[in-house]
Amino acid sequence: LEKQTQLQQHSRYAHFSEVNNYWTELLERRINQWHHWKGDLVQAFCFYRDLGKISFLTSYANHAYGPLLMYDQTIERELQLGLQISEYYLGERPTGIWVPECAFAPQRWHWNYLEQKQVLRKGIDRILESNGIDCFFVESHLVEQGKSEGVQKRNTFTKLSWDARSQFPQFQWGSTAQPTFVSSLGIGSKISAFARDAKISGQVWSADIGYPGDGRYLEFHKSVDGVRYWRVTDRRFQLDQKKIYSPSLARDVVRQHAHHWCSLIKNEMAKSPKRATITTCFDTELFGHWWHEGPQFLEEVIRTLSQDTYVR
Repeated sequence: LEKQTQLQQHSRYAHFSEVNNYWTELLERRINQWHHWKGDLVQAFCFYRDLGKISFLTSYANHAYGPLLMYDQTIERELQLGLQISEYYLGERPTGIWVPECAFAPQRWHWNYLEQKQVLRKGIDRILESNGIDCFFVESHLVEQGKSEGVQKRNTFTKLSWDARSQFPQFQWGSTAQPTFVSSLGIGSKISAFARDAKISGQVWSADIGYPGDGRYLEFHKSVDGVRYWRVTDRRFQLDQKKIYSPSLARDVVRQHAHHWCSLIKNEMAKSPKRATITTCFDTELFGHWWHEGPQFLEEVIRTLSQDTYVR
């Protein structure tokens, strides 16, 4: 209601008219959407989960950086509490997890400063697997620069040497286009890691080459009474140099960027001789908060890829 009042006050400025109408319509849609779901956005997501449109991940209870925690029991409790919270609100225990900051550590000897001794720490993978998790996500370098010591087929693990990656290129070890089974113990594993594709993700996330920095998108840092009327224009410009935002122009740019990103995904998939899995991960606050047009971009991407017979 406060935003509606501010928009009415700003309507007297002719140069704000297009943007003002845009904000008014958007606000009305969001209010109607809120009432439709009776303010319960969790159940809105569950509704689409039940239709098979999306799936959920769990996470640690407090976004803890696992490898820096002093005890394995602390990591286990963070995970178990996170699973309980997910089950309480979502009605299910997800088997996939977003490990905070993609933080991973294998089994290792660790100096415990409190006890003043070396202790053998469990690998994060072993803690996750023992609690019913079958997949998690990591940064690209963990797979691209890692070594493989075995191959697993039909639940049978065959141990190989540390230089097996160069000896058996047909396995495509080191590729982010394939999920990788992970075990700190050098034995078979039931848990796999999906590595973020740095190139595909960077096209959206990077402050330098990413789509959100395009000058035609909405400027985040300049507003009147909390209402934003200007576009990025140029990231090097001061706020008083910004031009008025054009919603119609921004919509056209969203379509261009979405189609460009879809083509990048297809090109990346075509490089892999096997069926490729392209993994991109983002903080949700990017979409709609920092990058106002982000949700429109996601919608356009999903609609485009859903009609593509090559991508599934």
